[in-house]
Amino acid sequence: MAEPSPKRPDKPAAANKTRKRKATRIQIEDDDSEQPVKDRIRRVVLPFTVSVVVHSLVLILLGFWVLPDSVQEELLAIISAPIDELDDEKEEEVVEAAEQPEEIDPSDVAPKDLEVSADQLVDVPATITLDVNDLEPAIDVDLPDLAGPSVKLPKGDFGGRSVAGRKERAVAEGGSEASEAAVVRGLRWLSTIQKKDGGWNYTMVGQAAKSGTLDNPMGATSMAVLAYLGAGHTNFGKSQYGETVGNGLGFLLRNAKPTADGLDLRGDVKRNEGMYVQGLGGIALTEAYGMALGAYLVNKSGKDKTGNRKLEFQSMKQLKRPAQEALNFIVRAQHPSTGGWRYQPRSKTGDTSVVGWQIMALQSGRSSRLTVPVNVMRGASHFLDVVAADGGAQYGYSKPAANRPATTSVGLLCRMYLGWNQKNEALGRGVKYLSKQGPSLNNMYYNYYATQVMHHWGGDEWKKWNDVMRDRLVESQVKNGPLAGSWKPAGGHASVGGALMETCFAIMTLEVYYRHLPLYKKATTKAEQF
Repeated sequence: MAEPSPKRPDKPAAANKTRKRKATRIQIEDDDSEQPVKDRIRRVVLPFTVSVVVHSLVLILLGFWVLPDSVQEELLAIISAPIDELDDEKEEEVVEAAEQPEEIDPSDVAPKDLEVSADQLVDVPATITLDVNDLEPAIDVDLPDLAGPSVKLPKGDFGGRSVAGRKERAVAEGGSEASEAAVVRGLRWLSTIQKKDGGWNYTMVGQAAKSGTLDNPMGATSMAVLAYLGAGHTNFGKSQYGETVGNGLGFLLRNAKPTADGLDLRGDVKRNEGMYVQGLGGIALTEAYGMALGAYLVNKSGKDKTGNRKLEFQSMKQLKRPAQEALNFIVRAQHPSTGGWRYQPRSKTGDTSVVGWQIMALQSGRSSRLTVPVNVMRGASHFLDVVAADGGAQYGYSKPAANRPATTSVGLLCRMYLGWNQKNEALGRGVKYLSKQGPSLNNMYYNYYATQVMHHWGGDEWKKWNDVMRDRLVESQVKNGPLAGSWKPAGGHASVGGALMETCFAIMTLEVYYRHLPLYKKATTKAEQF
């Protein structure tokens, strides 16, 4: 007997179900109300969002538990950054993007040994606050070339070098008419011995007793350019020494050597002064670039009507890459494990004297908003720890040593720029040690560094130091004859650098009032309010 065939559903009933499903779909699609969609969002999206937030908070808490303290601090700074500051940074990027020279990739800056990542870059200011004040001179010196460029310069580290800033800071920080007149005479003398190719040399003074034995035009030219930049004279604007500075910078750029490690400014690399010269040249190029950048931004904002905007931009564009590449060379020359520098790149045994010039170049780069990897500065701090004595109050040359005023002054200045503040007991003891030693009669290298330390520190120690240092330099400057405006070599490094080196150190020491603004002063004057 055959089995009955399976019973099929009634066609009308199946058709009804199909119609119902279609009707349901049509009802959802045609419904003008947003309520069903919102219900779906609440049921699906909201729980997902809550889950993401909760898991993110858990990960952040775990990170704070596991990560080192230094990284935790950086993370906190990022999380707690005010929205206004971030908006300002974006606005600044938009303002500069159209005309700024090409940026250098941070990943190309440091040697691979140091493992620099993008989040380790130095935290440079998001905006440049500009000095737009045009104050009356606070002091009157009856010499026509006292003032620097007519344009305004950025506030911050270079803010005191503007016309108003220089005159005001000289009075506020302990300068005098006599000290400013000495700077003017010194710069005038330097201009008389500049060579036709734009350079200077330590051996070129002309009288054997005054000439140095060190034959390195790159180092001598860098020092001379720094003396002019310190007083606000640049290669643009209406500075009396604009051509002098421009020719000096041109000499450095023509004689620099591009390498895979960056721009080599050392000149004759066979000599022991190699990395000394790299540091000096690095400071000169980065400061010149930073001052051009600041002046350009002032003119771009329409607040300065000197008509030099094109000149400033051309100078900025010409100097940015060489300045960055000079810093790149310094970064790659650091020894990856000891954190120091010496005569030749990547020397394992560093010395405090060479380290000082590299730190000053890197600091000038930071002030000029160039790229400086954070761990390079950390490596330098490690080196200073190794050569420190008395818990960091004093410093030796290549190993711990006490009672060495010159290397101690270098070490303390580096510590200031690397983050030590006035609450640091070791720094306070170091300042008292230098104060007790007082300025030297025969070592301007020591005087140059120690004067900066005392100026940043301020207070009674600075006043006591400055009263002696300032008047002694004014009195010892040559007043008559072909060497008028120079200083005779009195020993120390000037025994090889001659009158040119002694004069550059003396000028920059007398420029201390405005060359770099004091690190620890919260009260500011009208010329450099932040």
